[in-house]
Order: sequence, then structure tokens, then C-alpha cells
Amino acid sequence: MPVWRTLLASGAAFMLAALILLAAGLPDEARPAAGPEGLPVVGALAPPFSGLDLEGHFISLETWRERPVIVTFWATWCAPCQVEMPALQALYEAGSPDGLHIVAINVDEPPEVFAPWAVERGLTFPLLADPTRSIQTQYRLRGVPQTVVIDRAGVIREIFYGPVPPDRLQQAVAAAGACVGRYNQATAGSPCLEREASTAYDFK
Repeated sequence: MPVWRTLLASGAAFMLAALILLAAGLPDEARPAAGPEGLPVVGALAPPFSGLDLEGHFISLETWRERPVIVTFWATWCAPCQVEMPALQALYEAGSPDGLHIVAINVDEPPEVFAPWAVERGLTFPLLADPTRSIQTQYRLRGVPQTVVIDRAGVIREIFYGPVPPDRLQQAVAAAGACVGRYNQATAGSPCLEREASTAYDFK
């Protein structure tokens, strides 16, 4: 066989193998941990973090693998946060039976300031202080609120800078594997459950 035909056949085989790998998806270790200049990006693995919540429970992002997670950065003085935190509570109540987790990272406030604020508003999802700003640094915090939606594989599906329209957040959470509202993506064999959407949250 002429050399050019051999090279052509080898190139075609290489391209076929590459397409098969792309269709199968990348393993976790092959996914980028961050984008340019270390910025977390959509499609990359979420930076791991851990800490103690207000009740002294150890919280680790790694323990929530195989479940969708919302990580939100907030503060009591943040006007949009005052609207979003109760909405996140409603979403948590709607999605937690299907495995949805929410963790709120407070920005630059001590627990004695933000804990009473959270109790008054009936927030039940974990709240973490970040006194060393290590989590803020990992997620390259630009301001509050900032919300990161992570899927069941630990991959960032969406990053919202500033206030999030409820419909967009619900859609992102559904795409991450939670089943809430009209974007419910439950299928046969899915870990999601078909449930009524909470009327306390704006699912319209």
C-alpha cells in the first residue's frame, strides 16, 4: 500500500478514536479544575471546601458528590441577598427530598451577626462563616450575591454574578440533576422524584 494511503488510514483511525472519547465524556481527572488565571468556570470541577456550620456539623463539598449543590455567597447587608435567601429556602424545601443541597457562605460577618438574621427568616440549609476568606478566594468572589450551581458529578453547571432571576436558577438546578418545578427532568431510572413544586417559590 502506498505511504500516503497508510497515513490517511492512520489519521482516520485517530480521529475516530478521538470522537469516541469525546462522546463518552471526560473522566474527572481529565476535566479542567479551573479556567484562565485560576478562575472557576462552567464545565470545570468545583473547587473543594469544608467547614463547620452554625450547629457545629462538618460540611464538605466532597461528601455531596452525586447530588446537585448550590453554593451561594451572601451577607446580611446585601439587599438582593435579603430577597434571594428566603427564595433559596423555598427551593431547598422543594428540592431537598430529591437530593438538592444548598450551602451559603457568609462574607466577612461573624456568626453572631448572621445567625440571628438567618433564624428570623427560617433558613434551614447550612450556613458557613469564611473568616480566612479561603472559600471566597477559591471561587474568585466578585461580590455578593454570587451563586454557583454544581451537578451530581461535581462539575460547575452555572455561575451567577449578582441577583438571579428565579426562573433561571430553577432551570440551572434542574439541569444539574434536581427535580423542581416545570423544568423537572426526571426520567425512568432517574434519582429524581416527580413531586409538586413548592408554591412558596416562584416557579412560574
